[in-house]
Amino acid sequence: MTLFIFILLGSSSLLHCLEENGASNTTSMFVFGDSLVDNGNNIFFAGSTAKANYPPYGVDFGFPTGRFNNDKTVADVLGQLLGVPNLLPCFTNPSTKGRMILSGVNYASGSSGILDSTNFSVKLSLLFLPLPSLILEDRGQQIRLP
Repeated sequence: MTLFIFILLGSSSLLHCLEENGASNTTSMFVFGDSLVDNGNNIFFAGSTAKANYPPYGVDFGFPTGRFNNDKTVADVLGQLLGVPNLLPCFTNPSTKGRMILSGVNYASGSSGILDSTNFSVKLSLLFLPLPSLILEDRGQQIRLP
């Protein structure tokens, strides 16, 4: 039942993001979740024991990417359907910084959870600290008062 509701809501959300001519009006995408949509965040967590940066993970992708599957995650495929130009970068990658995260980023982490008691090696709440200030900074620069 839960899967059916997820698919139904996901499909209606996808249709809402498409214009009448089929073109996407999506400019960015932010992913939150666990190993089902993790695209490699755990590679950069020193204390994490949940890593997928070795074979057989990534066999169909061509190399291990840190995803807990063979190829793209559901979030990667959804991003392609919505017209997001590239695969989203993982937030914990040192090269993901500054304005780069305004066009979309993947915060998902295998074995993580929302509650502080879920997994002490991965604290999801720590991942969000830089995001609000970057968004406010960008929006503040876009608004020009007379």
